[in-house]
Parts: sequence; structure tokens; C-alpha cells
Amino acid sequence: MNEPSEIEALAKLADGIGRRDEFESTLRSLGRTAVPAEVLAQLLEKGPVDARPHSPSLIVKHWRGGYGLGVSYWLIGICVGLLSSLFAWFITELYWMEPWSVTIQLLMLLAPVISLCGLTVWQAVGVWRSAGWSIAINRRTRRTNFWAYAARVMTLLGLISQTPALIESASELEEMLRDGFLEMAQRPSIFPDPDDPTTLIFEGDITVGTGYTFRQQVERYPGLKRLVLRSDGGRIVEAEHMAKVVARRGLDTHVIEECSSACTLVFLDGQARTIRPYARLGFHRVSNNTDTVDEQVAATRAVYPRLSDDFVASIVATSPAEMLYPSNDWLLREQLITEWPIPTADDFTFIDADLAPLAPAVFDALQTQARNGDSDSAYQVAYAYALGQPVARDLAMSRALLEVLAGDGVGAAQSALAEFYEFGVGGVSADAQWALFWAIRSLQNGVTSAQMLTDYYQGRVPALQVAVPDLSLEVVPEFGARWDEPLALGTDVYLLEAGDRNLVWVPSAGQLGLVDPDHLAPNTP
Repeated sequence: MNEPSEIEALAKLADGIGRRDEFESTLRSLGRTAVPAEVLAQLLEKGPVDARPHSPSLIVKHWRGGYGLGVSYWLIGICVGLLSSLFAWFITELYWMEPWSVTIQLLMLLAPVISLCGLTVWQAVGVWRSAGWSIAINRRTRRTNFWAYAARVMTLLGLISQTPALIESASELEEMLRDGFLEMAQRPSIFPDPDDPTTLIFEGDITVGTGYTFRQQVERYPGLKRLVLRSDGGRIVEAEHMAKVVARRGLDTHVIEECSSACTLVFLDGQARTIRPYARLGFHRVSNNTDTVDEQVAATRAVYPRLSDDFVASIVATSPAEMLYPSNDWLLREQLITEWPIPTADDFTFIDADLAPLAPAVFDALQTQARNGDSDSAYQVAYAYALGQPVARDLAMSRALLEVLAGDGVGAAQSALAEFYEFGVGGVSADAQWALFWAIRSLQNGVTSAQMLTDYYQGRVPALQVAVPDLSLEVVPEFGARWDEPLALGTDVYLLEAGDRNLVWVPSAGQLGLVDPDHLAPNTP
């Protein structure tokens, strides 16, 4: 320990210098290399030396408490808050700007959390130490330490208040990382069509990193003209990155089975947008259940800006757990598809495209027999016109022949005609009721494969219920209806407005009959 006389001498030297760095520099010039901590403590009680640490680095100086309390708490605190917000905004904008690989996205998730934690600790330690220096100096000068202690209390309260948010952020980060790694094992398949090098096929969910992988695949094939989609959806941000690539390359989009949720964003940015007849486009609202209706409409409009008000209202009414599948004519009215879906031979269930086509001579013979009234020959001729072999494809001719046969009670023709009404081709409009009608007739005539069609079309026609007790239906003799007893109240039925007759299909009885629509009511599950 230094003698008191030495301390007094150092204190007098401090009186003439006033700054710790200059003070220690003077001591070094006098042959002293350091000032013991206990000496500095006594000097703080005896002299006006400002013992705050100094450093040319702002980061180091603040960490050591080298700035005054006002600068540390207010100026640097405000700058730290602004810097954190600006950095988070920058990362978010960067994330949406371009598609990124999985690795880069994981780093983007980590960076804001790590920077926020680091800046929070750095700021808190700097303020705490600055307050400590202020307390020591104020004791010497006998000034109040209220603001120094207040700064420490506010720093502690700030850390406590931010702890739940940091824990929540860490939990969300852990969940996002877990989901990201899981999705890495469920990457979609993106590959060129082996039969058409101008077509790229996308199959699977739109997972993290899909936008980046998709862009790479598109760039690998400069001759691409069409994108075929088969996806139940996934991440919106990845789908939007894919949509930008599709729009930039001017690709056509086509759906062969289903394109739902986020997948529709990619589909709608195609130049020509087509679907197969049985394919479906699925929509649901993008906002969560806590939003108001106006917020849900605004969020849906932001994602689907070109839809009509009625379509947007239907989407908003569909929760994320459900799916809205618009009819083909609705899609065409909304210009979501650019042309009516024309079925290929593979789309018709009554056509087996793997069978060898008829020879021209055989086809000519069948036509002759069909003109003479042979129904089997007429069916085979209709089949050949729908297949497009060995004659040019003519769906109108095929439908006309099938309609005659269907009216004569040929079950196979009735089943085939149901698909013409489903597709809306061959000179008839798409009509789910007529499609169900002919599927039912074919089922009644012993075509067991029509059960699948009947089940499908029942989902397209709204279900009703018998609204009066003991409802009696009028028998339609040509349909073979035989009612043993009246229908009970609440029986499920399907109303088919076939021409000028109001037919009703009763699945439980497997029969068709005539009914007054006033005796039916909407189905209430």
C-alpha cells in the first residue's frame, strides 16, 4: 500500500490534470507503469480525477462504462433500439426480395435473434457500469445518485420485461428450425417431362427453400414453355418467389390433379392457365381466425388482387382447415383459367386408352351395323370418335351417338354421357345435375362402375332433405321406381331438374321419382 504522503501527491497531480488517461500517461512518464486499484479508490475520494475508462472503440468504451450516464442510457439506448428495428426490417425485406437456399434462410432466422440478444446485453452492461462510475464520482462530490440508481433499476426492469419476448422468440425460432429441417426431408420433385423437354413438372408441397431450388431448375432449362403443377400448397413466401419466376419466364401453367392453397399463387401467374377436367384448384382464406372480416378481405385481396368481390367473399368464408373448389365455369368467369378444360382420351373413364385402336376396315363395318340399329356397334363407334382413332376426334359425334343409346337404356352409354355433362364438351354445357342423372341411370341399369361416378356427382349437387312427414313420390315407370313406403321426414335426397321434370334421387332407396320441390328443404347436418 502506498504511503498517505504519496497518495496526497498523486491527488495534487490529479487536480492539475483531471482525466484518467492523461493522469496515467503522466505517471508513466514519471516512471510508474500503473496505478494500484486501492490508490485509485482513495484518489476518487480526494481528487477530481475522472476515472472512467477510455478507448478509441465505441463498442469497448461503452462496454466498460466509459460514457456518461446520459450518453449511455439515452443516446446509445435509442440508437440500439433503432438499429435493432432497422436490422430486423432489412432481414425481412431481404427474405422477401429473392428466393434463398435453406442454409441462408436459417441464418436469416438466427441473425435477428442473436443480434437482439447481443445488443441488449451490451447496452445493459454499458449502462450498469456507467451508472457505477457515476455513483463513485457523485459520492466524492457529494451530489445525488438518484439518476444513476434509476438507470440501473430501469435497466433491470427492461431486461425483465424483454425476457418473455426473448423466450417467445427463442421458442418460435426453435419451432421454425425444427419445421425447416423436417421440410428439408420432404422436398418436392422438380423435373422436366421425359416426353416433352419444354415442360417442367412440379410435384409435392412447397417447403422452405423451394423457391430457390425452383429458380435453379428453371434456369437449367432455357427452352421451357410450360409448368405442370401437382401440389397441396405450402409456404406462401416460397410460392410467391416461384410465381415471380413463372411470370418472368412467361411460362404457361397447367394442373393435372390438384393445385391448392399456396400452389394457386404459382398457377395464377402463368400466361396460359389450363387444367384437366377432373383437376381442382383449391382456395382458403390466408388470415387467421382472430382477424376481423375487413382484415381477412384485405389479406385475401393482397394475395389474389384480380378476383371479384363474390369470389373473395367465398374464399374469406373458407377457413384454412377447409378448401373451396370452384367449378370450372366459375374459374373461367373469374379468368383464373384461360380456356375451358378439354378432356383427353385419358380423362374419360369409359375409354381404355391402352387398348389397341380399331382398324379402319373394322370401324367402317361397325358404322354400317350401327346404321342398321345395332347398339353394340353404335357404342363402339362413339368410343372411337371419343378416342380419336382410327378417325379424327369428334366429341360432338360421340356424344350424339351416346345420347341415343342412353335414351334406349344402354347403361354403358349412360355412364359415358354423364362424363360429357361433367366436362361440358361435345355440344353440351357442364351440368352436374345432368351428370348425376345419367350416372344414376347407368347404376340402375347394372353398371357397377357407375357407383364411383354417382358418389362423385353427389358431392357436386347440393343435398336436400324431405321437409314434410311421409312424403310420397310419383313413380316414373321408365326408371323402374317401386316405392314400398313414403319417405320419412329428414330423408337425404338430391333434386335433379331434368328438363321440365323435378326428379329426386333417393340414395337410401336407390331410386328416382318425381317430387314437388316445395316439399324439400336444404340439408342441415
